[in-house]
Amino acid sequence: MDSLFRWTKIKFIGIPLIIVAAILGVLYALSYYYIKSLIIERMQEDTKSIAIALAYVVESDIEGYNNFIEERKAGTPYFNKMLDTFSRMREENNTIKYIYTIRKSGSNRTEFVLDADYATAQYPAGSTIEFVETLTDNVTRDTMETGVARVIPPTYYPDYGTLIGGSAPIFHNGEVIGTAGVDVDINTMYELLNGFLLLLIGAGLVILLFCLAVLLKSSNSILQDVLKDKLTNAYNKKYTDKILHSGIQDARKSKKDYSVLMLDLDHFKNVNDTYGHLFGDVVLASVAKIIADSIRKEDQFIRYGGEEFVVAVPNADTKQAAALAERIRTNIEQHEIYDRANGICVRITISIGVTGLNEEADPFKLLKLADDALYKAKETRNAVATCVE
Repeated sequence: MDSLFRWTKIKFIGIPLIIVAAILGVLYALSYYYIKSLIIERMQEDTKSIAIALAYVVESDIEGYNNFIEERKAGTPYFNKMLDTFSRMREENNTIKYIYTIRKSGSNRTEFVLDADYATAQYPAGSTIEFVETLTDNVTRDTMETGVARVIPPTYYPDYGTLIGGSAPIFHNGEVIGTAGVDVDINTMYELLNGFLLLLIGAGLVILLFCLAVLLKSSNSILQDVLKDKLTNAYNKKYTDKILHSGIQDARKSKKDYSVLMLDLDHFKNVNDTYGHLFGDVVLASVAKIIADSIRKEDQFIRYGGEEFVVAVPNADTKQAAALAERIRTNIEQHEIYDRANGICVRITISIGVTGLNEEADPFKLLKLADDALYKAKETRNAVATCVE
């Protein structure tokens, strides 16, 4: 496969795959964050509901709660009863990490911590802790001041992980005396989301592989239609400059020879005038096949005009290219072209101009030199001529 076809095929396959991958990436990101926001929103509502339920439990025995605050002792009947109640709540919702109440007491707060391990390590039941300027404290203050349940959005704590908090007011005689708080662990949710994302990525890879298979299957036929002339299977003229420019660059980098053939059928107008354009197409297709069969695999064959062709010949000097041209000329001269349905049989000849790469040559100059050589060959026709500047 020559370089133009190869790189065009890579672009034909690569660009759509990149576009599909980009679209899938955007869709995945949007899906991920949309689902994440929905889950977090639902978890925030659930956390607030748990905090409200916790406040109702405390209010159901407000005298016991007030007595506990006065005693500030773990292990009392009330304390154990509350631990049992909240343990059941945590069993029903295994995302609950911490449960506590905050007693309103001036600028300080008294925490009733109901997670035994957490209480022992950090704040014993009834310990007093100063309010500080944190999101949690500000939400708690706002709950105490307004008497409205609030939610603390997902917040990362170095010691506890990422939590969603809920704060609900505790009322006694119509006044807010404190808040019930709950912290919900959302790391499990992140793990589930990451698993979901991996499933999406897996599905995306399947889609990309399917697209790759489809593109690989269809690329050759589609690119043939895009790059090649349907009648002769030669490259279209618009790719001439690209082919020659690439060939010249490669030749100069590798310090190798590079030649160009310009070919033109002799008296082709007479064929069209005598037998019609349909048979003329048969002649063109037959001659193009002979040329294609005569050149090497690395040579590139271009239909430059109606009956005019160009062959780019890498790794060949003018003498070698002229020998190739002579082989083409001989093969065409010896070939009979038939139209058996109409009883037509003709022989046709070709004239070929040959030129080679020099230090200052560009695609335009090479084609000009090859055309000058072709003009010389046309003086006798059925001939090969060379022209080197």
